[in-house]
Amino acid sequence: MDSTTRQIRSTINKYLHRSTVEKKSYFLSYFDNNSSIQIMEPHQVSKVYLNRHVRVYNFNNLYISNRGTISPRTITVKSGSKEKKIKIQMTWGKMVEE
Repeated sequence: MDSTTRQIRSTINKYLHRSTVEKKSYFLSYFDNNSSIQIMEPHQVSKVYLNRHVRVYNFNNLYISNRGTISPRTITVKSGSKEKKIKIQMTWGKMVEE
C-alpha cells in the first residue's frame, strides 16, 4: 500500500510539473477494473498500472490545468483494513499524506 501511495503521488507530481513546463493540461482518472490511472493529454493517452490488491477512491476526473493548478481533494488508498489518505491542498497542488 505504501508503494502504491507513493506511485500515485509521484504520478500527480509529474503531471503537475509537466503542465507548468509544457503549458499543457492533463485529465487523470483511476479505473478500478484494471487498477490503472489513465492520463489524457491533448493528443495522447497513457496509463500507469497500480497494485491490483489496493483500491483507490476519489481519484476520478482529476484535472490539472496548463498553469499547474488542481482542485483540492482527498484521495483514499485502501488495502484490506489499512488506509492512507493523500490530501491535495490549495490550487497549486501541495500534497499531504496522512
